Order: sequence, then structure tokens, then C-alpha cells
Amino acid sequence: MMKTKFLMVSALLLVSITHSLFSQGIAILNATTYRDQGDLIKAKEFIDKAVIHEKTSTSAKAWYYRGLIYFDLANSGKPEGEDGYKIASESFMKVKQLDKPNGEWIKESEKLKHNIWAGLLNSGLKKAQENKEDQAYEYYELAHNLKTPEDTAYFFAYDYAKDLAFKTKNYERLKKYYLIDAETTKNPAVFSNLSFIYQNENNPEKALEIVQKGRQKFPSDPKLMNEEINLYVSLKRLDDAQKKMEEAIEKDPKNVILLYNLGTIYDKKGEDTKAIEFYNKAVTLEPNNYEANFNIGAFYFNKGVKLNDYINKMSIKDYNLNAKKKEAERDDLLRKGLTYFEKCKSINPDDSNLKGPLADSYRILKVKK
Repeated sequence: MMKTKFLMVSALLLVSITHSLFSQGIAILNATTYRDQGDLIKAKEFIDKAVIHEKTSTSAKAWYYRGLIYFDLANSGKPEGEDGYKIASESFMKVKQLDKPNGEWIKESEKLKHNIWAGLLNSGLKKAQENKEDQAYEYYELAHNLKTPEDTAYFFAYDYAKDLAFKTKNYERLKKYYLIDAETTKNPAVFSNLSFIYQNENNPEKALEIVQKGRQKFPSDPKLMNEEINLYVSLKRLDDAQKKMEEAIEKDPKNVILLYNLGTIYDKKGEDTKAIEFYNKAVTLEPNNYEANFNIGAFYFNKGVKLNDYINKMSIKDYNLNAKKKEAERDDLLRKGLTYFEKCKSINPDDSNLKGPLADSYRILKVKK
């Protein structure tokens, strides 16, 4: 008798367990059945229940079918599918968390990843056209998260997001996307563009920090090199700028831009002899370099004009004793300057900056033009 009772209890327990297991999977089963029959609304109703039920909320299978059903809804054009690509992408991300590595449901969801990515991208474009920027950014970011740095389309979604942020002057968003890009980019312009934003915000220290990060990744990029030097100059860190310039010239001794820029650094530091040395090196390599020619001309012209002012203020006694010598020095300086100014005129005859120095040089030297 005791044995019979024990068997009856076991049988009841088995029925209870079977019913429990059936209850756990019935929502998923109903969802897939309705999907197969083309009733996506009913399928959605059951799969939504499955992913919140305590027995199936951690089921990779449940989340996979949720992603699949919402993907179908998005493609169906039904109102219920308006956020379908978004929910599908979130569901498949959940599959990755719940399934074992390389599990069945991960593999199945991977098959739809590119289609969902394209759907999210198009949804983002649509929201941008509707001036719903926040939703557009959300779609672009979800699309980006579906790609890996190895994918050729890895930056596509963020490129669209950056375009939108630039168009709407949303510089905080723009900085965010450039900073993310900076982690994996193979394009040094990412650092230049990000630096430019900080410069516009009158934050040269942060701009310099960004450029220096870029130079660590792209040490030979000339644009980043020049930007770093220019930022040192704007921060009045001329010794740092000089050092960086000299390092760059050591690697590229025939780079006219670097030679000219080092000349300007010495110019700003008041080291005239070194400034002229590097301006001359630039002109030797590129005779028609307007800026270097003009700066050399200005160097000699300014000295000549200063000496001319001194002569004009001489006492009669001093003038009678020293004028001829001083005038000869002045004329020599002005003729040297004039050579470079006339070269500048041949390069750019319409530059108004030349009119004054040329006229003064001709007048003092008594040259008829």
C-alpha cells in the first residue's frame, strides 16, 4: 500500500514538471507558429511575454525569435514595426550575452546582422530628414555597434552621425564621435578635425592634447606635425615649437614648409640671424616661395628704415662726421631687401602689402620707377 502511494505521488510530480516545462516554452512556440503563419502581430504578442517571463527571460532562443519577429515587422511596414530594427538589434545583443560562445542562436542572429545594420542606417537617415536628431543618433549608434573595426563599413554609421552633428552644429556629439573614431581610425584627419573643434572653443590646451595623441599614432603625418607646432606657438611655448620643428626637419630636411616655419619661430623669438638662415634655406629649395622671400625682404627693409630714422635725427656735427658711412649701410640694407620685394612682386604683383615697402625703398634709394 505504501509503495502504491509513492508511485502515485511520483506520477503527480512528473505531470507537474511536464506542465511547468510546457508553460515555459509555450509562449515561444506560439510566437514561432504565428510567425510561420504570417501573423506577426500575434507572434509579437507572445514573444514579448516570453522575454519577460521569469522562466524564459534568460533564454537565448526567446531573444533570438524576438529579434527575428521584430525584424520581420520592420520589413512589413506595419506601424508596430516602426522601431523594429532597433528592437531586433537589442534582442540580438541580448542573444550574445545569454548564448554560449559560437552557440546556435548567436550563429543564427549573425546571419541577419548586416540587414539589421542597413535597416538601422536607413531609419537614422529617415529620422534625420524628419529633423528628429536624437532618434537619428540613436539609430546610427546602434548600427555602429553591430560592426567591428575589421568591417569595411565600420565607420559608415558614425560618418552619417558626424555629418548630422556638423550640420546642426552639435559639437558635443561631434566630439563624442571623433573620440570614438580616434580609438581605431587609420585616418589622421580624425585627430585634426577634433583638434579644430577644440580650437574653435578656445581650448588650445585640449586641442594640443588631441594632436599629440594623433602624432603618437601617426608620427610622420605632416599636417598633425604642423598643427602641433602651431598650437605650441599659440600657447607661446616657442621653445617646444622649435624643438618639434627641428625634430621634423631632421626627418625631412628638404621640407620647405618646415624650414620656413622654423624661421618664423626664430623670428618670434627675436633670433634674427637664425630666422634668416632658415628663410634662405626655404628660398634655396623653392625660389618662388612668396612668404620666405617677403620675410627676408622685410628683415633688411626694417633695419634699413630704422637706420634711416637714425640718420634723420643726427646732430649736424654727427651727420658731417658719420652720415656717408651710415647712408651706405642703410642703402646696402634697403637694396638687399628690395631684391626680395621685387621677387615677391614677380610672384604676386597684386599684393597690397608690397606697395609701401617698395615705394619707400625706391624713394630713399632715389630709384625712379
